[in-house]
Amino acid sequence: MLQTNDKNGQERPWVQIVDVGVANRYSYSDHDEIEINKALLECPELLKGIMKHELAHTTGRYKLKDLWLDLHDGIKKPGYRKFIITHPSTWHQFSPIWFSKQKGIVLDMGSLSNWLILLCAFWVILKLWVRVLI
Repeated sequence: MLQTNDKNGQERPWVQIVDVGVANRYSYSDHDEIEINKALLECPELLKGIMKHELAHTTGRYKLKDLWLDLHDGIKKPGYRKFIITHPSTWHQFSPIWFSKQKGIVLDMGSLSNWLILLCAFWVILKLWVRVLI
């Protein structure tokens, strides 16, 4: 793991290189940690945008600001979709629950929130569509 300080001397989150997912930020009581997929090291421009996104997340529990950030900034990075398609190990990024040998069962609140919003929108559209047909 790598840890750096910013230009003001403040401690930045630990960065860990992993084989799965794209990138995630975790907050622990004593430090923050960002996991990035090792394949991102081959895409410096995409890595720069993703790290900027991860560093913009708040420290501590998942907050409304984090949800807003994920909804409005999540997949807008140039080359993001191509990266996802060409690296199948990143596909679990879209699952709200997964298992990690290091962390055990992981519940990704950002992904869970995105799925809930998507399902609610689908339900509302379906209800409106059924009303129109009846």
